[in-house]
Amino acid sequence: MRFKIEKKVPFLSPVQKSYFRFHTKATRGCQDAPVRLKFFFGELPAELNTPLDPWKAWLSRAWMQDEVETANDLWKVAKRQTEEALTYLNDEGLFDQSKRPGVWLFFDWREGLDVNTPMQGATIFALQQTYELAKMLGREKEVSNYPALIKKMTKAVRKRFYDQKRGVMESGADKQVSILSQTWSIKAGILNKQEGAKAILKALTTEGVVMPGTPYATHYLIDAMLLCDMKQEARDYLIDYWGGLPRQLRLPCLELHARLFHPQIP
Repeated sequence: MRFKIEKKVPFLSPVQKSYFRFHTKATRGCQDAPVRLKFFFGELPAELNTPLDPWKAWLSRAWMQDEVETANDLWKVAKRQTEEALTYLNDEGLFDQSKRPGVWLFFDWREGLDVNTPMQGATIFALQQTYELAKMLGREKEVSNYPALIKKMTKAVRKRFYDQKRGVMESGADKQVSILSQTWSIKAGILNKQEGAKAILKALTTEGVVMPGTPYATHYLIDAMLLCDMKQEARDYLIDYWGGLPRQLRLPCLELHARLFHPQIP
């Protein structure tokens, strides 16, 4: 296929509307499938699907999805949500659910799950992602305290809840060991790859470990395994967990519910 831009007008800013004209021409026999064209405006890709038949058109950036404009529109929402999570931190930089006991804090449908360490990891992860977004939008000054806060929170949770002898993350006053404490510690970078792999394997074989309560929460375990280069373990767990669901669709409703959310039940 031959692709030619006939006229090009520079895009000076994300909010300005400007256009360029182009046409396509198939140099060989046309196929039934459409062709996908990808344009780059700065670092923002935009895709356009069109048949391979000779075609002329005008293309406007205003017609395309503009990631920068969307991110700027939602920036206040993202920043406000991270600030809301920070209201749970104590002076040490640890997430403490007891600071707001009247608030129902959902993390997973798993009775007895202590959420302090999982939420510590999730909050650090949110701060990291929000700071990266701020750099992309040129808003670093608005969250200039985030890098130092991330370091403080990471150091605090490792000091308080990382059992180096066993190689697992604990949570709460009872030092609960849960899969979600390991997965979110990995996703937040509290544990490195080697520590994360050891923590997952140790937690899965620890008596009384709190397993994820739902398939939704379980997918974070698979994600954490992949982040730790545990590709084979992730594949095996995925096949064993989700692969077993179709066989259980013929079970009575209550028994199916128990097996789906608690696969360790024989």
